[in-house]
Amino acid sequence: MAKIIEVWKEKGLYAARIPFLHVNTQAKTMKELRKNLVEAIEVAVEGFIELDKLRAKKAKAVAIAKN
Repeated sequence: MAKIIEVWKEKGLYAARIPFLHVNTQAKTMKELRKNLVEAIEVAVEGFIELDKLRAKKAKAVAIAKN
């Protein structure tokens, strides 16, 4: 089974990665890492939403151009 969230400590910092969202972050404490991870997920999801909106606009423009 694939890991959803990978967390490790390296050189005094905690790091986390969510491969399928392309999210990476790091922090000095686990508490700060959780906060940073939530923020990074929010940014990724907002980006996916904007990308979907752009794709919808492009599809609409292409449909109009074909008519």
